[in-house]
Amino acid sequence: MPLVFSPPPRLTHERDELSTGSAPEQRPARHPRSPHAPRLPRTAPRIGAAVGAAVLLLSACTAGPEEHTLATPTAATPTDTAEAVPEYTTDLQLSEEEKKAVDEAIPKLDEYISLLNEVYSSGGDGIEKIDGVARDQVLFAAKDEVKQMKDQDVRMVGEYRLESRRIETVDLRVDDNTQIPFVTIHSCIPLHEYSIVPNESNETPGDAEATDTYQFVIAQYDGEWFVSEHDLWDHGCAS
Repeated sequence: MPLVFSPPPRLTHERDELSTGSAPEQRPARHPRSPHAPRLPRTAPRIGAAVGAAVLLLSACTAGPEEHTLATPTAATPTDTAEAVPEYTTDLQLSEEEKKAVDEAIPKLDEYISLLNEVYSSGGDGIEKIDGVARDQVLFAAKDEVKQMKDQDVRMVGEYRLESRRIETVDLRVDDNTQIPFVTIHSCIPLHEYSIVPNESNETPGDAEATDTYQFVIAQYDGEWFVSEHDLWDHGCAS
C-alpha cells in the first residue's frame, strides 16, 4: 500500500481522498505473507508528488468503501481482567473464551495505535517496533509508508485515535493451518484531529469536524495477538 498524497497547495487530508476498504470478514492466515501475496490490498494510484493527504494506513486510500449497515452500539461491556481493558460495545453474546480473546485483542490494538502516533509524528523514526504489534497487510503497509514519509520529508501532526471500540466478530476456529483466531473491531476515527505536513511546518490540524468508521482485524499467531488488517469501513460513524 503506497503512500498517496494530493497535489499542492493543500497540506491536509480531503474526505473524498480517504476511501478504500478490503472485503470485511476475511480470515487471517496462519503465517505472515510476502508483500506480493494476493491478499494484500490493491495498489492505490499516485495523485501527485507533493504532500497532502493523510498517510495511507491512517486514511486507507484505495477504492471506495463498500456499503454496510452499522449497528447501533449497545451498552459498554464490562471487563474483569487484572489489567484495565478499554471500554467496548457489542451486540454479540460472548462466551467466556471469546471475552478473554477480546480482552487480549483490544490492548494490542491500542498498543498499535499508540505506536502509529509515535512513529508517524516523528516522521518515521522507530518503525522497527511495528514488528511487535502487526502482521500481514498492516506490517507491510506501515514500513512502506514510513519509507515514503522519509523520502518526502513529512510527518504527522495531531493524534490518530480510537473514539470507540465495537466488537463485530470473534472467530476462534483453527482450520488445518489456513485459519487462525481473530477479532474484528470497528472504531470511529476523528479525521480532523490529525494531518500530514512537511517536517519544517508549524501547521496544526484545522479541518472541520469529520469522522469515519475503520475496521481492524486482530489475529492470533502462535498464541500472540497482532493487528493484521486496518481498513476504512464506512464514511461517518454510527451515533
